[in-house]
Amino acid sequence: MKKLSWMFLLVFTGVIGLAQEKEGGFAISIGGGMAQPAGRFAAAPVLSLHNNAGNAVTGIAGRLLLQYQLKNKLGFSLSVEGAINSQDKKRFRQIIQNGLSEGFSVKATAKSWKVFKVMPGIYYSFPVSGDSKLHIQPMLSAGVCKTAVPAQS
Repeated sequence: MKKLSWMFLLVFTGVIGLAQEKEGGFAISIGGGMAQPAGRFAAAPVLSLHNNAGNAVTGIAGRLLLQYQLKNKLGFSLSVEGAINSQDKKRFRQIIQNGLSEGFSVKATAKSWKVFKVMPGIYYSFPVSGDSKLHIQPMLSAGVCKTAVPAQS
């Protein structure tokens, strides 16, 4: 219940802070929220003991974005992101139980999926309003991603 309360708080408050200096062109953005599993992380239609893909439930994610804008509206960015998604333990136990005859009790543990990304990139700032207080910043980023596949026992 405590974990659900924290997720509720993160989703509805947005957990977004922004600090920016107008003179230097440096900006920091911190964000967090829900990490919805997709692709290999999402629940697989057929899950077996030999295939630990899938079985992830909604978790938490965080992001730190550093930006430095040059005078000509072109800028550089560095994004550091991470997410943790636990596994559906009830479903995992159910899969083991289905392979056994009745009368056996199942005790199983499953660790969480962990994802960590570092992505440098470039962006361009387009002013939307006449007084230049509102900007659109399309960003192109590429980087590395490390995924920790959970252990099961």
